[in-house]
Amino acid sequence: MRERTELNSWKEIADRLDVSVRTAQLWEKQRGLPVRRLPGGNGRVFVRVDDLEAWMYGEDPLPHAASGPADVGSLTPFAVWVSGIVLSLVSWARLR
Repeated sequence: MRERTELNSWKEIADRLDVSVRTAQLWEKQRGLPVRRLPGGNGRVFVRVDDLEAWMYGEDPLPHAASGPADVGSLTPFAVWVSGIVLSLVSWARLR
């Protein structure tokens, strides 16, 4: 059986760390657990197993972050709002 390369829920992440879901969520905020958020705002998360293991052993967990999906969780709500306004204006201008 092929080993998984990503964990796709807080439960899977917490199980891999052998902690509760709440502890894993706190570690994201307090200790920099390298969790990524999926676009869409519904709270879905994932982490690459390699990144998680690097984080566990004190290494820089995100050297290849630019090659992965966009990490929308790193944008501030204001930046997301401004991006939406700009995209709306560009679309509106093209329709005229």
